[in-house]
Amino acid sequence: PHRPVQLPVKKKTPAKPGEAHQSPKDRCELNNEGENFSNPAVKKFIAHAQAPSCKLKPAIAYARRWAGARRGWESGVELHKLPGTRKRVYIAPFDLFTIAAPTVGGLSVVSIVAGKIIPEVTYTLPFAHLNLRRNPFGEFSVEEWTRLADVEVEEFDEFLREPGSALQFVGEKGYGKTTHLLAIRSRFPDAAYVHIPEGERAEIPDGNPQLIDEAQRLTRQQKRRAFHSNVPLVLGTHRDFNRELARAGRRVRTIAVGDRMNSTLLSRILNSRIEWVRRDEGPVPGVRHRTAARLLERFGPDVRRIQYELYLVFQDMKDGIRDV
Repeated sequence: PHRPVQLPVKKKTPAKPGEAHQSPKDRCELNNEGENFSNPAVKKFIAHAQAPSCKLKPAIAYARRWAGARRGWESGVELHKLPGTRKRVYIAPFDLFTIAAPTVGGLSVVSIVAGKIIPEVTYTLPFAHLNLRRNPFGEFSVEEWTRLADVEVEEFDEFLREPGSALQFVGEKGYGKTTHLLAIRSRFPDAAYVHIPEGERAEIPDGNPQLIDEAQRLTRQQKRRAFHSNVPLVLGTHRDFNRELARAGRRVRTIAVGDRMNSTLLSRILNSRIEWVRRDEGPVPGVRHRTAARLLERFGPDVRRIQYELYLVFQDMKDGIRDV
């Protein structure tokens, strides 16, 4: 049953004029009533209220009815099940309060008026009808991004263990440069990753290898220091630094990330995000292969733009679970 919250302790204050002459009857009755209950928690809860009027508060009254109804000594108190929930609550004929209870995929709010249950509203979670916890194409954390990375980077392991190696992933925004860098970072415990925000400067951390995302934003001094080092280097960049890296004595490999995308891989990437936010067992929406092929033809290998398009689709998917 629903259990009331504990009231704060009322601090004792110096007696006011005339207070010493007031009858302690109410307080004694309260303590005596507390003795009537075998449940220690209820006994402590009721005895905890020190003010004479505390026993008239709804929380105290509810505690008394809750314990009393279990012992069957208070008439008119009945145990009711709240509609649409598993919660049960003791209700007396004179009750007046509002209570919220969890439901499957949401929250039910009901009012108790004159001892009768009046449902007010049921709040449902936005994507519970799709068996999802949230929109699968919204923002993901770096950790989630890393775990969902569907890229093949094992082929670069030996190359990046050699001093003076430089690997650059070249492509436009949304093509997968960051995904490749994060996947490589997860394979090297001593790696250091940094993303340089637009219009800002960022300190390049020490690591082996060094991974620099948005490397086209490096300052001239940072480029000189990073390019002329022997520490293995991985760049995510819009600009091809092949000639500058070679002049610095680096052995360079350049990967055009857009060329690695195809409809099969795209379909797998999109559906893995849907599985990641699955709420429970059972069916979930999916992205068909032909949809992935159509999106790839329309937007090219810009996965970020494709995910935004699907984000809007899932936001408006009110008709239940279906493949898109």
